[in-house]
Amino acid sequence: WRQHIPESARVHGVIVEGGARPNIIPDHTRAALYLRAAQPDVMDAMRARFRALVEGACLATGCTHTLKFLDDATDARQPNPALNAHYKASMEALGLPVVVPSAEGRGSTDFGNFSTRRPGIHAYFAIADRETAAHSVEMAQAANSDLGRENTLTAAAAMADVAWSFLTQPAFRESVLAAFVPPGAHRGVNSAPQKP
Repeated sequence: WRQHIPESARVHGVIVEGGARPNIIPDHTRAALYLRAAQPDVMDAMRARFRALVEGACLATGCTHTLKFLDDATDARQPNPALNAHYKASMEALGLPVVVPSAEGRGSTDFGNFSTRRPGIHAYFAIADRETAAHSVEMAQAANSDLGRENTLTAAAAMADVAWSFLTQPAFRESVLAAFVPPGAHRGVNSAPQKP
């Protein structure tokens, strides 16, 4: 299946219950999987294909299945260039250098759902002096380090500056709202930005 999904899409899974003995076919098994895609239409197609794969496996093995999609998919994050630029400038003004990655990272978060409904940013900042894998012991240690705490406070100050500017500077607020496109809207005469 991986050969037939976009490079940006992902399937992660674990077998939660696989049986008790290797020489006995279990009467019940259970697995949990994540399907990830950056575009809603790709996710819809992945869900349909996944359902067909499960049904095909059951047909081939004489099994039955119960398939549950436990939550709604997370939307792809909608960047807001005006907010991002202000955050970058605020971080640099506070003495924290900013490196803009050459490629967008992967992952999923419900922030995508928020960013399709209201303008927002999903900002990152360094907590270590070298690249550290996410969700690792090293990342947890970095988060509890002096550098991690110091940079967290700096990032919080930068976010506060962005929020204060949005509330007090009409031109900045309008640039943020102009960059925001609600779901299903297209830029043009009839696409007025939503007020937060």
